[in-house]
Parts: sequence; structure tokens; C-alpha cells
Amino acid sequence: MPTRMPKLRRPHRPFHALLLVGISLVAPIGAGAATVTVTTDLDSDVDDSFCSLREAIVAANDDAAYHGCSAGAGADRIVFSLALPATIALGSDLPVIASTLAIRGPGADQLAIDGQDLHRLLRVNPPIGIHPWLGVEELTLTRGLAPDHGGGARIVSGAVGYFRRVRFLSNRATNGGGGLAVTTLGVAGVEECWFSGNVALGPSGGGGIAAFGPSAQILIDRTTISGNHADAATAAAGGLAVKHSSVTVT
Repeated sequence: MPTRMPKLRRPHRPFHALLLVGISLVAPIGAGAATVTVTTDLDSDVDDSFCSLREAIVAANDDAAYHGCSAGAGADRIVFSLALPATIALGSDLPVIASTLAIRGPGADQLAIDGQDLHRLLRVNPPIGIHPWLGVEELTLTRGLAPDHGGGARIVSGAVGYFRRVRFLSNRATNGGGGLAVTTLGVAGVEECWFSGNVALGPSGGGGIAAFGPSAQILIDRTTISGNHADAATAAAGGLAVKHSSVTVT
């Protein structure tokens, strides 16, 4: 399994569209936003003095203090104060993300969110009429398992996702998009990421990344897609599957 992130290069002009996506994600996180700090690597949901990732997502979704986590306030950020390196091993699917949120890790080699080959990791599915974004950077998403699409992450229903320096390793989906899936009306930017060992188990394909329309869009730059698989006999595209969608790769 690869142990180092791909060598970084300067952004280039053809990638301006993804940079605009990144700016649109970062801009709302201003002085008035709330920062929720994860203080334990245990996947707990109990009312104590510690804030787990699971509890932090609830606090951000509800804009209210939850167990050991401070309250979210609209567009929120989740950061981590942990002994590093750390792995957050999930005991169940993480809560669905329903509001604008940035998750900022300390480095892909320092923090992993691990689904233990049993649980889905990140999923954005907003209420009707709401169009949130999810920004994720500097961490590893590994061993997620989705019952449909996107074992590592899934962006749906008009939401926007932006992934920067994220490693998607050994995730699986029982249909398509083992690492990342972007479906109807979803938009995602992928910058300086790494997809390896992800598997699409069903007929839709796209072991690493899948874009399923209508009107799904993905912009990919300086990203390694290597050693992913589409396992079903009728599936195609171990690395990247595109169906009724738009994908730009630079």
C-alpha cells in the first residue's frame, strides 16, 4: 500500500474552475462561524466531557451543544485535538451531514477515519431546498462500506463537496463509487487526493470514483487513482466511472 502522498505541484490555470469551488467552500467559514473541536479518538456518543467526531457532526447539524461538544452556528468547522497519529474506528455509520461543514484534519498520515469494513463514512444529504457544502482536507478515509454508493464519501441532492489532500483507501460500495460517489445534482472538487484499493462491488462500477447523473459534476486535479477495482462481471471502470454526468480531469 502506498505510504506517501503524491508529489505536489503548483496549481495551473486550467484548474481555475476547481479553485473557484474551493473558494466558495472556504469563504462562508468566517469570523462568525463555530469551531467544534474533537478531543477523543473514541467513537463515543455519551454525555461526558469529551467530544467525539460523531458528536461533533450532531452539534454542527443541530447548531446546538451536544454532549461534550460546543454548539455549531450555521457554517461550521470541525478540527481535531488528539494525540497523533490517531485512528477513529467507527462502531456504526457516521451521522448524515445536513449543513455546511468543513472537516480539517492534521494530515493524511496523521489521522484516519476507519469504517472497519462495516460502516459508511461521510455522506451529505441535505433537506429539500437546502444546498450545503462539505469541505474535507488532510486526513484518510479508509475501510468504509456503503450499502449503495460512496463507501468513503457520497455527495447527493444538490450538495457540494471539496476534498483536498485526502486519501481514500480500501473503501467499498455494494453498487458503485467505492471511494467517492457524486450523484444527482451533486458537485465535487478533488484536489491532490489519492484513491487506492477502493472497490465497487455492484454493476455500476467506479471502484475509485463514480459520477452518476443527471447533472452530477466532478473536477479532479493532481490526484492519483491507482489499484482500484470494479468487481461485478457487468461493471466497468475500476478507477473512474461516469454516467450521464460531467467530469473534468487535469
